[in-house]
Amino acid sequence: MKTFNEKLQYALHASFLFLASMLLRDHGRRIVFVTTVYVHMTRITSFSRDVLDHLNEAMALAKTGSALEAPARLHEYIWDGETLDETIGQICGKDGLQCKALGPIEIAKVCDAVVDATPSWLRYGRRDDMLRDVRNLFFTAREEVGVPAHA
Repeated sequence: MKTFNEKLQYALHASFLFLASMLLRDHGRRIVFVTTVYVHMTRITSFSRDVLDHLNEAMALAKTGSALEAPARLHEYIWDGETLDETIGQICGKDGLQCKALGPIEIAKVCDAVVDATPSWLRYGRRDDMLRDVRNLFFTAREEVGVPAHA
């Protein structure tokens, strides 16, 4: 049986997701999606201005990188219950982005798997738009962790 704290946390989480789904338009969803997946892929814990500015510049998300700070800090909460580690790990192996020999087919599989794992409230535009963003994000994230892009 769930404790009161677990029930309260679930209710707050559900309320947050409901509000986010109602209030965010496609552009806002794209900012949240790209930022949270990037933070997850790179496993960064320090959200420095330089890192967020680099992401913002690479993906053309917002006027300034500071707009990415809130989604970056909330990434675990937003993806709660989702299995991005498993999703990426099934294709890339236990090292995730660190695997160096990913060809175009494996990269396409990673992109498909990430988009498939995306909660419905966080989806934006067409599937092809999201796949293109994940592909670009994949290469941007690999640069951040020091793995050269192959493909």
